[in-house]
Amino acid sequence: MLLQVVCMAEGGIPLYSRPAGPGKQLPFSVISSLNGVHMFGGGQGVELLTTCSSAGKLAWRNFHNTITMMLVTDDNQSSEAYLQRLLSSFFDAMVLLVGLEDLANIKNVERLKRDLRSSFQLLDSLLCPSELVADITGCADCLVFPQNDLLQECLRGFVSAAGNALGCLLVRNRIAAATERWWRLLAGEVVLLARFISTLSACTSRDIPVYLPRTSPNVPYRLLTFLLLPGVEVCLLCGPQPSLLHIENELLERFWRPAFDTLQLGPALSQRGFVLHTPLHPGVLGLLLVNPSLQQSVCSVQPHGPEPARKSVLSLESRRAALRSFYLFVTETYFTSILDAAKDPNPDTAHVRASTEVTECYTCTKRYRCYALAEGVRLLCVLFSTEVPTFSLSSASHAIMKSVAHLL
Repeated sequence: MLLQVVCMAEGGIPLYSRPAGPGKQLPFSVISSLNGVHMFGGGQGVELLTTCSSAGKLAWRNFHNTITMMLVTDDNQSSEAYLQRLLSSFFDAMVLLVGLEDLANIKNVERLKRDLRSSFQLLDSLLCPSELVADITGCADCLVFPQNDLLQECLRGFVSAAGNALGCLLVRNRIAAATERWWRLLAGEVVLLARFISTLSACTSRDIPVYLPRTSPNVPYRLLTFLLLPGVEVCLLCGPQPSLLHIENELLERFWRPAFDTLQLGPALSQRGFVLHTPLHPGVLGLLLVNPSLQQSVCSVQPHGPEPARKSVLSLESRRAALRSFYLFVTETYFTSILDAAKDPNPDTAHVRASTEVTECYTCTKRYRCYALAEGVRLLCVLFSTEVPTFSLSSASHAIMKSVAHLL
C-alpha cells in the first residue's frame, strides 16, 4: 500500500518525504509535478485541497503560508476528511518538537531540515498501521483498570507533590489515568503526546522539551516520563521545576508502590482494554466506544480476553481493519452532527441537535456484521460474527451499551 507525506517550504523547496514503511514510494520527479499543480492553482487564486484518480488520492494543506504538505495514497476508500485530519496531525507533530515560530517564519531552510529530523519517528508512527484508533476518532486511546480509583489517587498525589497539575499514566501507549488539567488539553495534543512517547526508545526516565501545538506552540514545556514497569509509564508536563533527579529519588516509589500489584495487571489487560462485571454477547468480535465530550475512547478486538486461534474467526488485524473502516463510514455518513453535538458547550442545544439525527445503523458482509449505536454523547461500534442473526444485532448492541457505558 502506498501512503506518503511530503513537506515543502514556500516556493516548493522540499523539506522531507516520508513513506509508510519500506514499500513503494513516489519518485521525486512525480512529487515535483504534483506540487507544481498545487502551486499553479494557487497562482490562479484557486486552493486545491484534494483530487483523485483510478490510481489513488492526493490531499494538500497549506500552513501559515510557509509550509505546504501533500499526502498521497493508493487507497481510494480514504475519505477527504480523513486525509485532511492526517495532514493536520503531521503538521502538529512538527510543531510538537520544533515549535511554531521556526515553521511560520523560516529563516534558514537547511537548518530547518536538520531540526525536523527529530520528528521523523513520530511522523513514521502516524503513517504506519497501529493497534490504536486515535487517528480516526480524534480521542485518546484509554485503558480501564478494575481499580481505576486507586490509580487516580496515586496520580493526584504524585503530581501534587511534584508541584504540577498535568500528569497521566500510560499503559502500553493507552491512558489509564490522567489529571483534570491533562484532559483540558486539546484532544489532538493528548493524542499526539501519547503517540510521541510510544516512539521513544525504552529507558527509565526522560526529560524532553516539547511544544503543545495549540496551547503553547512557541514556549516549550518539559515532558518528564518515568518507567514504573515494562510497558507502564507515568508522565508529567511541567516548567523548569522540579528536577528529574528529585522526582526519581523522592517521589516515584513513595506514591506508586501502593499501586504496584494493580499495575502488574496492565500488560495483560491491554489486550482486552477493560474488565466488565457482566459477560459480553459471545458473538462479539470487537468493539469501539467513543465519548468525544471526554476526548476518550476504548477499543478492543479481544473483548472476551485472549482467544485460541480458530480458522472460523477473523484475525486480530482483520478485526481492527473492519472496526476502523466501519467507524469511518458511519461517522462521515450518519453521525457527523451527533459527534459535533457532543462537543457543544450547551448541553441542552447538544441534546436537541443529537436527537434529530440517525442513532442506529448496521452493515453485513460475508465475514462479519457491524452495528453502530449512538446514545447521548457516546457512540458504540460493535463487530459481530456472522453467527449472530441480523434481527438480534440491535438488542445485543443495546445490551452491550448498558454494560460498557460506565467505562467512559
